[in-house]
Amino acid sequence: MNDNGDSYLRRMFGNVTHRQLLMVFICLLFYSLFFGWTLALTLVGAMFFHEFGHATAMIRYGQRIAGFYALPPFGLAVATTDPWPSRKAEAVIALMGPAWGLAMSLVVYLSYLWTGNPIIAGLTGWIALLNLFNLIPMNPMDGGRVVKCLAFSVSTAVGFISLVAGLLLTAFLAFTWIPLVGLLVLLMGVLEFRREIREYRRQKDRELMIAALAVEFDVEPTVEAVLAALDDHVRKTMATEGEDLA
Repeated sequence: MNDNGDSYLRRMFGNVTHRQLLMVFICLLFYSLFFGWTLALTLVGAMFFHEFGHATAMIRYGQRIAGFYALPPFGLAVATTDPWPSRKAEAVIALMGPAWGLAMSLVVYLSYLWTGNPIIAGLTGWIALLNLFNLIPMNPMDGGRVVKCLAFSVSTAVGFISLVAGLLLTAFLAFTWIPLVGLLVLLMGVLEFRREIREYRRQKDRELMIAALAVEFDVEPTVEAVLAALDDHVRKTMATEGEDLA
C-alpha cells in the first residue's frame, strides 16, 4: 500500500483503542441475544458502513477522527476532536452517513433480486430502516443536523427555533414510542442545544470586539480590516520604539 493509503488508514483508525473494539463486540453480542448472529452482524456492519461515510467526509474536511464508539443497545458513532469547519461541512458530513447507508441497502437489495433469498430481503429492510431512523429531524441525528444547518443558514432565530422544535419532537417520541432511545437522543439534543448557545455567545463577543476595534482604528467593522489595522499599528509602534532606542 502506498504512503497516501497508509496515511488515510492512520487518520481513520489510528485513534481506535482496544476499549472501543471491546464495546463494539459487546454491542454485537447484545444484538445477537435478541436477533441472532445473522441479523446482529448485519446491523453492526450497516452501522459501521454508515459511520464510515461520516468519517470519510470528516477526513476530507480536515477533521481528526477520535475513534468509533459503541454504546449497546444504541449503536455506533464516530467522533471527532475538532469543531465543525462550517455549517455546510456539518451538513455534508451528516448526509454522508445516510448516503453510504443507502448505497449499502441498494447493494443488498440487488443481491436479493439475484438470489431470491427472503433472508436477504429481510436484511435489506433492516438496513433501510436503520438509515431512515437516522434521517428523523431530531438533533443530533443526521436528519436533525441537516435541518439545523439549513435553518441557521436562514437566520440565527430560525436555527434556534428548529432546535427547540427538534427537542419537542424528541421528547414526544421518548414518552410515547421509544423511551430508552428517545431519552438518550433527548439528552444529546439538550447538550447540543447548550453547545449552540455557547457558540452563539462567543460569536457575539467576537462581533462586539471587532466592532470596538473598528471604532478605535476608524476602519470597516470586518475581521480583515481590523487585522490589517492592528498589523499597521504594530509596525508603526515597533518603528517608533526603534527610533527612540537609536
